[in-house]
Amino acid sequence: MTVWDFETHAGSDLQRPYEHIYVARSNSSLLQCQVEVWQSNVEVERRTFNEIVPRDGTSDKHDDACLICADGGDLICCEKCWSTSHLKCLGLESIPQGDWICPYSVCRHCNKNDKDLQTCVQCYKKYHFQCILNYKEWDLNTSGETLACDSRCGEVHEKLQSLVGVKHELEGGFCWTLLQRMEPDNLDFRDRHLITECNSKIALAWEVLDECFTTIIDRHTQINVVQSVAYSRGSNLNRINFRGFYTAILERNDDIISAATIRVHGTDLAEMPFIGTRHLYRQNGMSRMLLVTLESILSVVGVEHLIIPSVQELTEMWERKCGFSPIEDAVSQKIINRSTLTFPSAVRLQKALLSTPAGSPSAVMNADVGVDMVSENCAKLAGLDLNQEYTESGDEEAENK
Repeated sequence: MTVWDFETHAGSDLQRPYEHIYVARSNSSLLQCQVEVWQSNVEVERRTFNEIVPRDGTSDKHDDACLICADGGDLICCEKCWSTSHLKCLGLESIPQGDWICPYSVCRHCNKNDKDLQTCVQCYKKYHFQCILNYKEWDLNTSGETLACDSRCGEVHEKLQSLVGVKHELEGGFCWTLLQRMEPDNLDFRDRHLITECNSKIALAWEVLDECFTTIIDRHTQINVVQSVAYSRGSNLNRINFRGFYTAILERNDDIISAATIRVHGTDLAEMPFIGTRHLYRQNGMSRMLLVTLESILSVVGVEHLIIPSVQELTEMWERKCGFSPIEDAVSQKIINRSTLTFPSAVRLQKALLSTPAGSPSAVMNADVGVDMVSENCAKLAGLDLNQEYTESGDEEAENK
């Protein structure tokens, strides 16, 4: 029996079970217990800002890895932040004359750098407020865009935030929820029950991902990458600044089965570096169900492409079974101007989500229609678990399901 079933059994319709169910021995509510765990030293450490300081004896503060490919080597340094890049990754043949400034240190509209730059709440690119007025990128009649670099990012942010913490039912007793770490002083989320439940599920989703992936330690900064992404930890290095990441979970009877992490860079593209299913539930198409759910969500908010980093031996599986393909030049150019998570030797793949340009009448969908579409798509899924390494025999088994 879930806490929601227990609340119904008790004759309550408040829809706040964690707040009103008490533990007999401590006389504390489940909500209080969740808050105490979230405030424990272990949880605080997991979500602490990743402050990177120069090594002892060196004055160079710049990153040792490329912002675009995450590998080391001969790098050029941004003059305004600690980011570095390979010339090849930037599409350049020679070092630019004068100071080089990375895309995250200039206004995305005028490409200038000064003290008046603001940070977009969605894509985290810099912008001038005056530029979005001059370029007619801001609708004064639309709320919530004062922190966004343009109207598209503002709309994407509002749609995603409206989904955070809301449980959506699917067929077969499954449900999906979009999560993002929230703090009690977050003005957008004043509901203590929602904040606590969302944060608690973030911690549980991290345990699912930790079960699915071997520990990934960034060799240049020594941070735990999967954990930092799950908890959307910020950093003073753009390459490992994971603010803006959401975690999507697939549940059944309050048990988290699968989890995935996504970050949306405006309407141009979104990234999904991690998706996994607990060992107990594998070989039942759970990761595939969550993947299609995410694709539907991203389509609803108007995102054009989804990109993933894949190990070489799994690229064929992603391409043939999930519709991904090698990165095209147009998408590659968009990646250059954004900080997306990848790993040395990883292969980036892309998948088109919209058949029409974002913002066109046929591409912009009503949120309610979009949620219904998610359920319909999940009902048509084939059985394929993305946690399993691709083999010919496994592939045939999936095709026969």
